[in-house]
Amino acid sequence: RRRRSAAIGANAEEPPPGIRQTFISALLLDTSGQADSAVSITNAIVTDLEAWDRQERSTFLRAAIRLSRARWFEAVGVPENARTEYRWHGLPLPRRGPQR
Repeated sequence: RRRRSAAIGANAEEPPPGIRQTFISALLLDTSGQADSAVSITNAIVTDLEAWDRQERSTFLRAAIRLSRARWFEAVGVPENARTEYRWHGLPLPRRGPQR
């Protein structure tokens, strides 16, 4: 019985999915045209920095998540949120157009 409920993800005792698993799930949602759901399930990853520090050390993964979220926000028509994701590191975005 336990095997069956674990196979369908219904076991309430299971810990929440890890950062990498959540990101992969979000990528799969995006490939099926559900960018809004991809953003939604990754909200906890980018807002709970203590959990990030406990579970993950990869700065490359953090960058990949933020850049993906920016693309997803653009896909759902929320460019200001996309800009925020692009600036997650606190540095200004490069200006578009000719540089003076």
